[in-house]
Amino acid sequence: MATLYLVRHGTADPDEPGLPDEERLLTSPGEEEARLVGKFLGRRVGKPDAVFSSPIRRANKTAAIVAEVCGCPPPVVLEPLLPYADPHDLIPTIESVAQASTVNVLVGHQPHLGRTIGLLLGCDPARFEVVPATVVELDVIRVNPGDAALEARLRSFVTPGLLRLGLVE
Repeated sequence: MATLYLVRHGTADPDEPGLPDEERLLTSPGEEEARLVGKFLGRRVGKPDAVFSSPIRRANKTAAIVAEVCGCPPPVVLEPLLPYADPHDLIPTIESVAQASTVNVLVGHQPHLGRTIGLLLGCDPARFEVVPATVVELDVIRVNPGDAALEARLRSFVTPGLLRLGLVE
């Protein structure tokens, strides 16, 4: 069984006219949130096998901070983690890591993460609003290679408020 940690990037600069969404950076609080996520994951799993990231700057920076705090190599960039990618495009990566029974961190964006969670849990993707710096822990319990219907179990849904207060181990 593999464990996936789906993480939304930390708090980013607000939208600004003329600034492409892809160029928005993490704020200082967003960088601190990423460190808190890394510390949480370090306590929870030690050193994840790999950290994957959307190519967009705010997600990649979040992933880099998480990887550094956890003592992992730099994040691997995955196009299927882009904000409006089809969650089904992420299935081959999830299959691959699930078959290896590993622990992996995937850092991305909303609405993609919410839709991915819905797909993996077999429920309405609109039910999952993932706020910045939230960590969603899933166990992948069934993998049929080539079948888009993976099966996962939700283990935890940790918000940045819980991380800041130190209420989770």
